[in-house]
Amino acid sequence: MKPDAKLRVVIAEDEYLISQDVENKVSLAGYEPVALAANGKQALELIRKHKPDVTILDIQMPIMDGLEAARTIRDEFQIPVVLMTAYESPEFLAEAKKAGVGAYLVKPPDVYRLQRAVELAVARHDDLMEQRKLVQELRATVAKLEAAKEEIAELREIIPICSYCKDIRDDQGYWLRVEGYIEAHSNSTLSHGICPECMEKHFSKYSDRIKARLDPQKP
Repeated sequence: MKPDAKLRVVIAEDEYLISQDVENKVSLAGYEPVALAANGKQALELIRKHKPDVTILDIQMPIMDGLEAARTIRDEFQIPVVLMTAYESPEFLAEAKKAGVGAYLVKPPDVYRLQRAVELAVARHDDLMEQRKLVQELRATVAKLEAAKEEIAELREIIPICSYCKDIRDDQGYWLRVEGYIEAHSNSTLSHGICPECMEKHFSKYSDRIKARLDPQKP
């Protein structure tokens, strides 16, 4: 949602007069009420249709109560939830937290408390989403490290190598050049060069010319 846009709110309350009062106070708080529901099941349908930024649910509603609706919203829609109740208790708060509720209101709410509850629910929801993102990134990093660890462990195993041509036998019984085996079992790419001993052994007749080019001061 854009920073300057109004929060769009779906309200679920089975008592008509309270529903109208909450809708009015949502508007006075600076938000946009997009739909009214009479029960939790209808609230879910309206959330699917309108995709609001936050929802306000009464805890006691027919067909589906607010807690059950909040659990579905937590698992399916992942939007902030404010729960309305006629009274508060430790049991209610514990159940609301388990259901993914970000804040609660004691009815009848005033504009200030409604605004505060909505902002609190949105802030907690944003923090939760950020935590989930960090956990996913951490899991991805751990998976990469585990894969790298497996590659290193594989290269540490006893490797069958030909005593003459130095080819290596892989797990399927095929003989591969050393560079082909390493590239197939790691993220490494090999580059080729010539060591001084091999240069002297295989290219001795060119060695004087090469040395002269490298050090023109010597006769």
